[in-house]
Amino acid sequence: MPRNLEKRFVEACFKWNIPVKRSHKRIYLEDLKGEFTYSPDFIIYNNQIIEIKGQSDLRWVRKMPFLKQNNIIVLYEKDLVNFENTGEINE
Repeated sequence: MPRNLEKRFVEACFKWNIPVKRSHKRIYLEDLKGEFTYSPDFIIYNNQIIEIKGQSDLRWVRKMPFLKQNNIIVLYEKDLVNFENTGEINE
C-alpha cells in the first residue's frame, strides 16, 4: 500500500485535531488455513484501530473476518477522501 495514504490520514488527523498514534502491535491469528499475522496501522483517540487500505489482495481477504469481528475500521481511499474533507470516519 502506498505510504501516501497513511501520510494523508495522519495529516487529516492533525487537521481535525484527532489524536493519532502508530500502532506497533502484531496480532497472531489462526484460521483453517493456518497461522498468520496482522499489524494494524493506527490507533486514534478512543483506542479505535484504523486500517488504511489501498487495494485488496488474497492475504487481505483472509483477514477481513477478523477485522469485522473486532470492530476495526478499514478506510479505503474513497473513505479517506471523506475523512480529509469532513473529519468524520464512517464505519
